[in-house]
Amino acid sequence: MKKLLCYVILFVVVSFFQGCFWPSTQEGKLTLLSDKIGLSVEGPHGFYGTITKESITDSDWDFSGEFTFPNSLYFYLGFTHKVEESYPENIVIELYVKRSLLGELIAPSEKKVRIEKKINASNEAKFRVVFNTF
Repeated sequence: MKKLLCYVILFVVVSFFQGCFWPSTQEGKLTLLSDKIGLSVEGPHGFYGTITKESITDSDWDFSGEFTFPNSLYFYLGFTHKVEESYPENIVIELYVKRSLLGELIAPSEKKVRIEKKINASNEAKFRVVFNTF
């Protein structure tokens, strides 16, 4: 009986906190902007952002965006990007988020987190944005 109870408790904990045990990866949706040089980015956790250049003579792309987390116990952990030295460059931007299901119960207010980075690449660079959630 104790063994069965332990299995039931383990199943409930793993089911409720599955994001803590199995990270998920999701690719962002990129769309060409009509009014600027660049792309819009949509992703999980209420993320909306852009990858833009002010003019074609700029050497850097501006990556900016904002997460709208469902509770205050979600955390933005950081940003990395990899540039393949091919031409045009293939750039993979990775964003890391720690989610909290417990926060839904004890701190259910929205939390906004703003991100701004510069990425040095040519005008013909190809981007991919990946969201890693733990």
